[in-house]
Amino acid sequence: MTAQRVLIFSVLAVVAGAVSLPAHGGVIVLANRAERKVSFTLIQPDGRRAQQTLAPGEVVPAAIANRVAVVFEDGPRIHHYELQANGVYSFHTDGDKLDLVQHPLPETPAGEPTSQPTPEPPNAVCTIPVNILADDKEPTPQRVWEKRYRERLAKASEIIERFCRVRFQVVAVGAWTSDNTAHELEKLIAEFERKVRPAPARLAIGFTGQYESLRDDKHMGGTREPFHPYILIREWGRQITEAERLQILVHELGHFLGAAHSPDEYSVMRADLSARLARLRNFPVGFDAPNTLVLWLVGEELRTRPLAHIGQLPPATKVQLRAVYSSLAAALPNDSAAPRYLAALDQSRGLAGEPPERRQAVVAGARSVVRAVTEAARKNRQLPEKNSPAVAGPLRLDGDRLTAHYFRQAAGAARQLPREVAAGAFLLGLGVALDDSALLRDTPIVGDLWRSLESEPERAARLAELGVPTMHARHDLTQHFAVSAALVVLVGLQGAEGAGILKELADARSGSGFSFADLSADLAGIVFARAVGDGKLPLARLEESFVVGDFVPPADGLKEGIGWDEFVSRYGSPPDSRLAEERAALLKRIRELPAYR
Repeated sequence: MTAQRVLIFSVLAVVAGAVSLPAHGGVIVLANRAERKVSFTLIQPDGRRAQQTLAPGEVVPAAIANRVAVVFEDGPRIHHYELQANGVYSFHTDGDKLDLVQHPLPETPAGEPTSQPTPEPPNAVCTIPVNILADDKEPTPQRVWEKRYRERLAKASEIIERFCRVRFQVVAVGAWTSDNTAHELEKLIAEFERKVRPAPARLAIGFTGQYESLRDDKHMGGTREPFHPYILIREWGRQITEAERLQILVHELGHFLGAAHSPDEYSVMRADLSARLARLRNFPVGFDAPNTLVLWLVGEELRTRPLAHIGQLPPATKVQLRAVYSSLAAALPNDSAAPRYLAALDQSRGLAGEPPERRQAVVAGARSVVRAVTEAARKNRQLPEKNSPAVAGPLRLDGDRLTAHYFRQAAGAARQLPREVAAGAFLLGLGVALDDSALLRDTPIVGDLWRSLESEPERAARLAELGVPTMHARHDLTQHFAVSAALVVLVGLQGAEGAGILKELADARSGSGFSFADLSADLAGIVFARAVGDGKLPLARLEESFVVGDFVPPADGLKEGIGWDEFVSRYGSPPDSRLAEERAALLKRIRELPAYR
């Protein structure tokens, strides 16, 4: 269900197992497009040799150093080629002549391996813990479906492990209740994400028994992007064989590991699995050669470090993935996933993509900002209210002036921190300090970090003193602005904006309705966070002269309370270019504010 593409050759992606070689700096992928078996020898620079035979259509990754020699016979002729790491090569025949050609992907320059040699033994695997779940529409008892899903995942894991040394292992089993009114798989996925937490696993794989209410009988599974912690599979519906169900699961696990849709009709990553090829006797479930390169490179990174997003991969690995995704995008111009994967490579993931030591420094700094705002709130609370009779001296602040006071105090506290963490600590600490809801504290992706900035007793003490800070006399706009700015630090610009839009869509379905006033405040917070992070809004300036109206446009004239039916009629489902036009208009208003002129 995730989209992608590539200039690939038609290869039956069947793997006999990777060539086992020592700690390495890269990989080559060899595919046999000839109509006969091909035997060859790989020779390492130090003289070590490994022999391998490929059946017709077979694809195999081989871990190597920066380069390797391949030698093979073709009748009386002996071919000898020097291959560079991270290349894709195929044996093919021209008449009765056998030769080896390279797939047209950009090479990694010699001496610059994509993956650094690792201390693990060559056959070490990365294990991804999995939580498997069935919804309440599953017609069989748990002892039956649990056995079925465990066995299927084990088979899928065995296939994938041959390609990239990544294994999927069940560590938890559960269930959830799915919505009978969801008519699209995308809606079921969104609901699954809301209701289920992957913990204690890294990945939650849900199997839904819903089928009668679904309008689309083509898409049988889905996830959003590589490393996304949710996969949803449709278990029932049309007459699906177990071989087809295995293929669907391998396809989605391939997406989890970065594989894109392929034009190769025999690849498990082909965009349309509805051709029912898996019903053919002995039909192999395997990957095309370019996606094999992707799986290997991603798997090697996962073996050496925890990764939450594809954008966290090292630059050299991203170079290779861009080459594959660009090729796939050209080969499947009507498929949207490869361009999405390309974009994801360049997305900032905020603290999720930072080294642990920097993450800890920003969090520690943010705690000091939260304490500074709490102390400012306590002192303000001790002041007499405005309507107190005959009081000399300062009065208690409220409304927009209280908000400005908190921003200035937070900026002053952040200025005392090391320069490299000050901006992030300011934005993150302010978001927590002005948040009086439990939404972020209970959110799976960022909840642990949000809670780490403030204990429950500290939060209770802050809320008792905080008052009602507003922006343009509205407390909700303050919440949206400050939390969105903090989310930029946590999950990046795209993640912060996506969270805001998803929140409004959820409100349109079953809450207060879609609000362009809220979205405007979200966008204003994101623009503010970017300007602070880029140094265009120095903390010294904010400490001295923060005023709400300089950074947040008024909500006058912005439509609110839009229910789902009205929203769909105006902006489509999913939202189309009409919502993008509204967003552009809101951003224009924000960028015309005094702070950005």
